[in-house]
Amino acid sequence: MIRKSAGGQIVAPRTVFDKIDEMLKATPNATLTTTGAGDLQTAINSLQNNQLLEIKTNSQYSPIILPADKAIKVRVAHGYKPSLAGQECIKIPNGAKGHIVSGLYIAAPSPGNPNYQGAAITFAAHRAIVEDIIFHDITIDNVTGGSAVMLSYHWTADGDTYFTANLPEENSKDIALVDCAFYKGCKDGVEGAGITLRGVDRAFIYNCYFNNDGQDGRGIQLQNCRDFLIEKNRVYNFPLNNGEGIKIDMMGSCTFPSTGKIRDCRVKNCIEGIDVDDNVVAHVYRNRVSACSASGSKGISLDDSSRGYFELNECWDNYDGIRCEAGSVSELKNNVCYSNTNQNYRMDNGYVPDASNLTAALE
Repeated sequence: MIRKSAGGQIVAPRTVFDKIDEMLKATPNATLTTTGAGDLQTAINSLQNNQLLEIKTNSQYSPIILPADKAIKVRVAHGYKPSLAGQECIKIPNGAKGHIVSGLYIAAPSPGNPNYQGAAITFAAHRAIVEDIIFHDITIDNVTGGSAVMLSYHWTADGDTYFTANLPEENSKDIALVDCAFYKGCKDGVEGAGITLRGVDRAFIYNCYFNNDGQDGRGIQLQNCRDFLIEKNRVYNFPLNNGEGIKIDMMGSCTFPSTGKIRDCRVKNCIEGIDVDDNVVAHVYRNRVSACSASGSKGISLDDSSRGYFELNECWDNYDGIRCEAGSVSELKNNVCYSNTNQNYRMDNGYVPDASNLTAALE
């Protein structure tokens, strides 16, 4: 899914953009113009494999479940703004593959359990494994509890628990969220986030906007995820408790590290802007992180069991600019950290940043 350019640099997964572009240009196989609460689900059920439904209403529909036995596409027609409301507004069942959902508005969703299933976009049951799912131009406003997106392999059913580590073969694959917006998309200061993915290979989060307006929660959280790409997102105003803007972590005693790239993101006013937490190997590249200014806050953080390559990042007006904890393995090149209250580069692991890392703003 992720390819290399001629120069060897990792670039964005073109297939996701190509699929979205093809879906937006295609002639629909069916058009929804009726306004009954259950009509959207009925229209989805009537689609054949690989067919496209276009919605031409401004109506509010009941929560939907995507099919497990066929690939479908749903888009909103230009000039319309249909919405979903309720609990678990879009559910993805085990075995689902090849869906694209674009343009829907989810208003004040009411999640159930904030750490397991309950989210505006969630799995239909625990232990679900899905593949090639794209959410495009989805807006989620004002969740009343929990997370906006929570796709987690484990729940609490059948004696299971959400913090149980999934095995590599239990990972879903190729889940993408592109051009989505989350305003107050998380109201969970423990383990939730606007987007929480647990057990996903090749997750792709691109050009999404997060503004939590100062309430508890995180922006983007990936746990037990391999080969992720988080790119060109804007994450603002997560200043309370566990308020990480972007957090990569391990859930349970995971047997494999989370791996991937965070690049070209803008993060502001969080407890930790970008947190590379337990058992992670990450390339953190060309991000701008500012105003994580409370005592003990960090612009970019590398925890003790992780490895990080930090390159061309800019951190200013934080408490610490870049902090690497004791026991972490780090390499820093061409970063610019300045005007941070405590230290620009706090290297508790003994690493000494070379002269390519600057302590004054570039002109």
